[in-house]
Amino acid sequence: ILALTFTNKAAKEMETRIKELTQKKLQNLTVSTFHAFGVKVLRADIDKLGYRDNFSIYDETDRVALIKECGRELKYSPEAMDIYMIGNLISNIKTGRKNWDTANDMYRPLYESYQDGLKLYNAVDFDDLIVLPIKIFREHPEILARYKDRFRYLMIDEFQDTSHQQYEFMHLLAENNVAVVGDDDQSIYSWRGADYENIINFEKDFPGMQEIRLEQNY
Repeated sequence: ILALTFTNKAAKEMETRIKELTQKKLQNLTVSTFHAFGVKVLRADIDKLGYRDNFSIYDETDRVALIKECGRELKYSPEAMDIYMIGNLISNIKTGRKNWDTANDMYRPLYESYQDGLKLYNAVDFDDLIVLPIKIFREHPEILARYKDRFRYLMIDEFQDTSHQQYEFMHLLAENNVAVVGDDDQSIYSWRGADYENIINFEKDFPGMQEIRLEQNY
């Protein structure tokens, strides 16, 4: 069983509850955040994308430093270097929440330089922890098949908070073996890409699968 949620605290609580309920060690149970599971995929197979196994995960400080470095190399004016805005744009482009258009196209060289910089420094950022595993699964179906064979059942917690990328991640791993738990009235993370309409998409993509719409409070 693979159970995915959003915070380390929630993952730990889920695992503890399950083991207390069953009174078993459950060695074949994996409870993880989406991003922590993405890290496991990358640790095993990131070399397929041209990275070295000992890659670094950039935090916000590292990310800002790389954006500034790229901006200096490309001679962007100080007025154009709104780091917060550029950081959001990079994240939105990378995760597919936005496309290039006339309003933001001036930052395309900066985005490309940032991506090249990550590869040069053998580093990934937070978005890559979902984006790159999807890339591995799509480009290397034999790796995806290995994970699908390993995890016979999937469960997604707080499903209303999943982004399009996280939905795609789940969709690649799942067939008729997935249950999701969510409440569209509790969707509060649209600013970071969450889309409660994934609940509707689930009903279309997985007809007959289990969807628990209302959560119980214990």
